[in-house]
Amino acid sequence: MGIFSRLANHLDRRSDLMGGMMERLGVDPGAFDTLARGQQLGNAARACAMCSHGDECAGWQEAHADGAEKAPDFCPNAALWSATRGG
Repeated sequence: MGIFSRLANHLDRRSDLMGGMMERLGVDPGAFDTLARGQQLGNAARACAMCSHGDECAGWQEAHADGAEKAPDFCPNAALWSATRGG
């Protein structure tokens, strides 16, 4: 598998993890409908892509399939998710 295929797989997995985290925390994607908020979401996506806790995140999401009150401490986007929870 080439470098671009590996990168694409990594980004796909991280996109799934980020979406799963938002879903479990009740974060409304519509909360990012302005340019400034959209930029925050882009920053969050980059932070997720660079995070070294992918496997831990997947395990946390599996354990919290029914939802959670707050993101785990290792999540680089925990403060953003808390600030946008529920719209």
